[in-house]
Amino acid sequence: MSLGCLTGNGKATQIDGSYSYQQRGRSEAFPPDLKADKAGADGAIGFSAGSLTDGDASTQIGWIGNTVGEMGADIVIDLKGPYFVDRVVLRQAGREVEEKPTAVKYGNVAIGEVPDYVEHAGVNCVEVYARTDDGELILAGRLGQRRQGKAMDEKVLSVGVGMEATELVVRMDSFNRDILLVGLEVWGASIDEPKVYPIPQKMTFDGKGVFKLPNSPKILVGKDASDDTLFAATLLVEKINENLGLTSEIVRDGDGDVVLGKSGLNFGAGMTGGFAYVLDIDRDFVDRYNHELIDIHHITPETMETHLHHLRGLLATHVEATGSVWGEAILEDYRTYLPKFWVVKPKATELSSLIESLRRAA
Repeated sequence: MSLGCLTGNGKATQIDGSYSYQQRGRSEAFPPDLKADKAGADGAIGFSAGSLTDGDASTQIGWIGNTVGEMGADIVIDLKGPYFVDRVVLRQAGREVEEKPTAVKYGNVAIGEVPDYVEHAGVNCVEVYARTDDGELILAGRLGQRRQGKAMDEKVLSVGVGMEATELVVRMDSFNRDILLVGLEVWGASIDEPKVYPIPQKMTFDGKGVFKLPNSPKILVGKDASDDTLFAATLLVEKINENLGLTSEIVRDGDGDVVLGKSGLNFGAGMTGGFAYVLDIDRDFVDRYNHELIDIHHITPETMETHLHHLRGLLATHVEATGSVWGEAILEDYRTYLPKFWVVKPKATELSSLIESLRRAA
């Protein structure tokens, strides 16, 4: 199954889809003529190969304003199968505005100038059409107004879709301005959506084989949760409300993250702030973290009492929100597990400053 950014864009593994360039009213391809796609533009471009879906903001595509005219340009997205599409995101390279003063005259006599502005690039309307299993192409979402004079200021244009589709047509209107794009993202999920198995310890049992969620259940995510994680959590909140009629909320862990499972290799690469607690059951974490960027320290009760209490509080919050049996076992034998935890921080950050920030937050 796939969940999150279906086109990849450096955020996730892309699905086996493609996109192509067209213009309504024309049967042939409509390749960008201002900045070409690195993968070419005469046919379908795989999500893994195209400039719009590679996650690199330095690779742009674009059309000249006189080329798109008042018809605009289309990006046709082939999902190669049915998917639930939550939204389509276009990333503009930015509006190009030139100031051109206009003379003010009284009769034939120039009496001054007023500022005037000419927009050379920018999109003023984005429409997303979705093709369903029966082949019908319907308007699913719109942002902005067609034939509107002013381009949209936002560099990130997000158009809600909220329906199943096998193909999408992203129609851009620029009103004779250049179109410059750096990214195209499709967010959604495969139809075989994930099955959710809530923790029985946090549920009630009616004696008839049915477990029930409590009123106002919480979805716990990490403080630095990725976009894909937050997207999945949002869908779960909506599904709980739709199917069970319960209002739930997404809760982020407090300052500091806790890793209770096996960590990956090169742990801490790119870590520039904050800190984490890592449980090192197998005593091999020293071979798994990034030695160039981060430092690790054992929690000593004598000198790191604030961290000791902070970690216990994070564990208690995690157990309360998820019913984690593993977290509960650690809390019950906390003094035994404590020496197996590492505090992980960037090398540029002093350990004493972490403790002080915790005291100020307490």
